[in-house]
Amino acid sequence: MPIKQFVNSKPKSSVDDEAFKKNLKVTEKEAIAIALKAHPGTVQEIEFEIEENGDASYELDIVDDKGVETKVEVNAANGKIIEVSTEEWEIGEEADERR
Repeated sequence: MPIKQFVNSKPKSSVDDEAFKKNLKVTEKEAIAIALKAHPGTVQEIEFEIEENGDASYELDIVDDKGVETKVEVNAANGKIIEVSTEEWEIGEEADERR
């Protein structure tokens, strides 16, 4: 299954925009490896974000072997994980209702 890529930023950006590339030192592939090392599973979606402070980040949705979705945000300049959250709204939904 291919990974879905989305743009979610303030202001709007894509991986090719100068605002995103300005401080980019971590590739998408490296960000995926960093996130999966900390939270094993399958990457379902990637969003490219420009934070309010101007930092670029990758936001990855990872689904583990139990079907739990975790959102992992990786700083695109230094590769550090800056935020992790569990998508609790999906817990308890039927498999055919999940995205």
